[in-house]
Amino acid sequence: MTVGQAPWPFADGQQVAGPFTILTVCTGNICRSPLSEGLLRMVLAGLPVVVHSAGASAMVGHSMTEPNRVIAAGLGVTDADVHVARQLTLEQLRGGRSRARTVSRAPSRGGRVVAAGESPHVHAA
Repeated sequence: MTVGQAPWPFADGQQVAGPFTILTVCTGNICRSPLSEGLLRMVLAGLPVVVHSAGASAMVGHSMTEPNRVIAAGLGVTDADVHVARQLTLEQLRGGRSRARTVSRAPSRGGRVVAAGESPHVHAA
């Protein structure tokens, strides 16, 4: 399968085209979110998934903390040393066209695709 071009089956057999995007977020984008980004990227390798991370109050330009780089290396993440912290943007939070595009590819999954601003568990700043 070529990532992002071939259909990807859900567990129920429904085929949808990728790629999908996962955004992990923490406060500074130097510890939790880049670690989860690296782990997700590693575990989902070969699937039509793009993984990014950002920080709500990012320490823009900084690398991942040393303790988290050690943890990442211990778990097999190979790209932790090249992480550069990025600021979360309003467009990323709103979901932009991503939700509509995702739902159009898998209409039966529409109820499971939630942009952060739509979730009752996410509060606006």
